Amino acid sequence: MNAFGVALQWLGFTLSLSMSAAGILVLFRYRKSELGESLQFLQYSFILISVFVYYSLWSQILLPRFFVIENVEIVANVISGLGTPFFFFAVLMQLLWACRLQQRQASLLITSICAMAVAVVMLAFSVGLAGQDPLRSAWSIVGVVFAGAVTMVLFFTKGKTVRVDRSQYLLTLSVLTGLIHLSYFTGLANAALYESSFAVLFYCSHCAFAVLYVYSAKAAQVPLKSGGGVEHLIEKFGISKREADVVRGIYAGKTNQEIANQLFLSLQTVKDHASRTYQKTFVKNRGQLIALVRDYESREQA
Repeated sequence: MNAFGVALQWLGFTLSLSMSAAGILVLFRYRKSELGESLQFLQYSFILISVFVYYSLWSQILLPRFFVIENVEIVANVISGLGTPFFFFAVLMQLLWACRLQQRQASLLITSICAMAVAVVMLAFSVGLAGQDPLRSAWSIVGVVFAGAVTMVLFFTKGKTVRVDRSQYLLTLSVLTGLIHLSYFTGLANAALYESSFAVLFYCSHCAFAVLYVYSAKAAQVPLKSGGGVEHLIEKFGISKREADVVRGIYAGKTNQEIANQLFLSLQTVKDHASRTYQKTFVKNRGQLIALVRDYESREQA
């Protein structure tokens, strides 16, 4: 490779480092209490993606330049393979984050997407699409599948926690991450600077995705309306009318039986409404729910 190509590689590596610093500063500037419980999963995803990029991608690109040893490329490939689990957990965390934005249980969807990814990988291998690097082909296929799943979830979440005009950019970046993986199975993979270009585009798209979400979610937040913390909690988490009545009873300190008597419901129905409310607000019990309402009230008074 000529001097120009080497310079471009180092420029790409420097750009990735800069994006790492920017992403960490933005993602960890806000607490999950400010942008919701789902933020922590996006933080986990970004950390894992960062580890994967430097441990697997850039090590494979730059290691042969620092060490003049026999079979250095094989060593670089082994190191790259060891970082692959970070990628799988990263895309899993990103999908979990997207599911939490919908305020729904994600276990069934994640299980289905994982099964689909495994099936597509096995199908690709059976028809000879694995190429010379089966492991690289595998995580590229997984990347395409999970990017498609995240895009689908975000499409149906559009406008709930992110402004509609900005959600289009999130969808675009999500599609872009899938296309970047898909490029590995095209003639572009034979280009001289493909690997370094892939590393830069892969990392920058993920970083831009995370940063854009944080600022979009922050911009989507509106001042708390009058009516107390309970009312704002009901509005924010999409709590139904009957669930809202149960929340008001819980916040008033009433037992489930007292709430059932007041609302002319069975005790089990009240428990079911309370359980669904806990799931929607990401709390585990009535004590945490009351604390969450008080947190909204304190923010309203601030």
